[in-house]
Amino acid sequence: EGCQSLEVLRIVGNDLGLIPTWIERLPRLKKLVCSSNGLYTIPVSSASLIELDCSFNDLEGFDSWDGDLPNLVKLDCTRNRIEEIPKSIGKLHVLEELVIEEASCLKRLPSQLLELDKLWVCSINSDNLDEESQEIKRQVEMNVQVRRELHEIDKRAWLDALRENTRSSYRSYLEAFPEGNYVEDVWMKLKGKKDKTITKKDISIINADPKKRSFTLYGKITNKVGVDITGFALQKHNLTTLPEGICDTTTLKKLTIGKNNIQELPQEIAKLKQLEQLYIHNNPLQHLPKNIGELKSLTHMIIGGSEVDDFPKSFKNLSNLVRLQLINNKNLYRLPAVIGELESLERLELSGETLCEVSSEITKLKSLKILKIECYNVQFLPDSLGELENLEVLDMYGSHIKFLPKSIGKLKNLKRLKVSFLSSLSSLPESIGELESLEYLELSGNELTTLPKSIGNLRCLKELHLSGNKLTVLPDSIGDLGNLEDLKVNDNQLTSLPNSIGKLKKLEYFDLSGNELSTLPKTVDNLSKLRIIYTCANENLTHTSEFIHRIQEKNIDMDLLMETWEEIEAEMYLENLRGEEK
Repeated sequence: EGCQSLEVLRIVGNDLGLIPTWIERLPRLKKLVCSSNGLYTIPVSSASLIELDCSFNDLEGFDSWDGDLPNLVKLDCTRNRIEEIPKSIGKLHVLEELVIEEASCLKRLPSQLLELDKLWVCSINSDNLDEESQEIKRQVEMNVQVRRELHEIDKRAWLDALRENTRSSYRSYLEAFPEGNYVEDVWMKLKGKKDKTITKKDISIINADPKKRSFTLYGKITNKVGVDITGFALQKHNLTTLPEGICDTTTLKKLTIGKNNIQELPQEIAKLKQLEQLYIHNNPLQHLPKNIGELKSLTHMIIGGSEVDDFPKSFKNLSNLVRLQLINNKNLYRLPAVIGELESLERLELSGETLCEVSSEITKLKSLKILKIECYNVQFLPDSLGELENLEVLDMYGSHIKFLPKSIGKLKNLKRLKVSFLSSLSSLPESIGELESLEYLELSGNELTTLPKSIGNLRCLKELHLSGNKLTVLPDSIGDLGNLEDLKVNDNQLTSLPNSIGKLKKLEYFDLSGNELSTLPKTVDNLSKLRIIYTCANENLTHTSEFIHRIQEKNIDMDLLMETWEEIEAEMYLENLRGEEK
């Protein structure tokens, strides 16, 4: 209730999976930044929202989004797993900026993108677009370019009028480019490209209409329109059972059932032999069908916000399942043993407050590459963790894990290790130095007082984040991290730095803020690649004029607060005007 006047909200780097539903009830929220959280669904629908940044998440679609963002001006979905943009994007009538970069999974674009006549910036990067989508992208980019050209024409004319304090130059300009010549021809071309005819190819995903509630027609819709339906999104409809006809849609590949009141899935769901993605979240689901294992084509599955307490034995027959997310399931206290028999599973994500045991069964997953654990009550990891020989990413956040197993050093293919905000973790095993492929190590927000000497053996390490611990010293061996580019040791209790810090020849970013430093070693001068260094909030630290001169000479940013782009552009604009006046 105290946030009713909130206009800007940033939730970044928390690995939430889901954004809290109360955010949708903020009546004045204008800007929401929720990047780097592992989100798998668009987080909010709000009439007041103007800017939405969902970049660097795990979005695979817009299933839960009805396009109900009438005032949205900026939308950023960079680096997600989105396969298709929904037609409802055409409802964003005031959208000016659309950014979907590094979209390696994106295959299809809707023709409704051409209806966004306010679009000023459009950056969509994907190498997997089909031919029709490539043509749509080309037309959208042409429309944006023409809009910009017309704006430049108007801006130049306005500047002429401003400089001469008269509108005569603007009238002269219109005489040079009369209607029917450049401007009119361009807009006619634009209008000609807005083909609003809906073809069979456009009907690939049917979104349930909560107003019509015409669910019983879905089973017959294939025959009526002559196309194969590949997806259903049934969200926020207060359903108590799966609509009649869904299980007869044999071409179905994607089924999302979110925010309903479904307690049981019918046995008939096994008819969906082509189903590849099944997302069930925020339903009081009591159990999974006994024949769930007959969905042989299933590759992705989410079970969240349910009351499921175990999985049926047939679950092990999901031989093509590569990604499984278990999120906030109220009655799931331990990981079901049957999960250990999923021979193709590559990604497993666990989160919630009830799950308190990750059993050794998990180490049978020989194909596992990514393991994320965000379970508050988990205290131990299995000693056999090191048997996950193909694991590349291990991410643990916000639990009560007291120590990491020694076998962690056996994870020879591990490239990314994130162990953050574990309130009981005070030390690391020496075996951590055996992670020969590790490139990224984050240990922020723990209770660490020392680091093992073996940390210097991580020769492939590029980023090391140690923020918010209780470190008083760094080991000399830290200087052996020859490939380190980013080092954050802010908000610790460091009183000094080892001289070996100067051996980090590739270091570019160095954050020392919030410690108890009084001096910096002279070897800091040897950091030839350094671009940014932060030293603020060290009360006893004073910089000599020689040090400051060296920093300035090397053009290094020191405790820099960047101006906003708007300020920079405004200053450039004023400079241009001053130049024109001269």
